[in-house]
Parts: sequence; C-alpha cells; structure tokens
Amino acid sequence: IPLTINDGKNITICIGDELILQAKGSSNYLWNTGDMESAITVKPTETTTYNVSAQKNGILETIEIVVTVENCSSNKKEEFKVYPNPTHGLVNIHLPNQKERVTISVISLTNGRLMFAKEVKASTRGVLTQLDLSRMLKGVYILKMSNDSFNETKKIIVH
Repeated sequence: IPLTINDGKNITICIGDELILQAKGSSNYLWNTGDMESAITVKPTETTTYNVSAQKNGILETIEIVVTVENCSSNKKEEFKVYPNPTHGLVNIHLPNQKERVTISVISLTNGRLMFAKEVKASTRGVLTQLDLSRMLKGVYILKMSNDSFNETKKIIVH
C-alpha cells in the first residue's frame, strides 16, 4: 500500500471549516504539526501544506497535501443559478455550494398554489437538476429551493 493522505488529492475548503486528514500505508506517522496519529483534524485559516512521514520497508517516506483555504462568503452571489429564465420549458438549476439534498418547489404566483415539488440529491458538484415546466401555463412562478441550511426563492417566467 503506498503512503497517501486523503487518497492523494489536494483539498479546497472554506475559512472556518475543519478537515480530517487521514494518512494510510504505514503504522507509524509523524506529521509536520507534531502529531503522531494516522488521522489529524486541522482548521487552517490560510492555504497550508501538510506533510506526513512514515517508515516503509525501512525507508523513511514523506508525502504532502495542500489544503487551499478560500473565503466562501465572497461567493454568495454564486449560491445558485437558474437558467434559462425566461424559459419555454426546460430549466436548469445549479446549487454548487450545496452538499445536502434540496427540496425544489414551483409555486404559481397567480394563485399561490404549489404546482409540484421534488427532492434532489447532492453530488460532489453540489445540486444540479433540470425541471420540465413545458406543461405549465404561461406565466410567472416562484421557484423555492430549501433544506435545513439553505432557503432561496427565484421568480421564473414560463413563455
């Protein structure tokens, strides 16, 4: 087994996020933080390189991982995209920062009636789904996207 940290991939997190770095491939580890466990919890405030050394077959190996820290609050404008709007039917919804499932509801602005709702699972790219509104009457609708930590609405026009 090769010596790895979190499967060898560099990671990007937001300021204030905590992260577990997991080393594999040996039984004794020494991190540049001074820790000697296989897993360490870090909460960097700026982009930081972590490395771990371990004995493998009598040879000292050292590997590193870069944890990039971003100010995610400046990305607030990019919390979601709904396009095309106005639409003739198909609407794409992308919530790149969502890591949990989201309920998406379409509500008629004319009478306040719930037209439909669906739950969409998140992936590594956030929530990405497509709605077919082609059977709806022409008009203005409210698109509501929500879960325990997120609640946004957007007007959408169906031609």
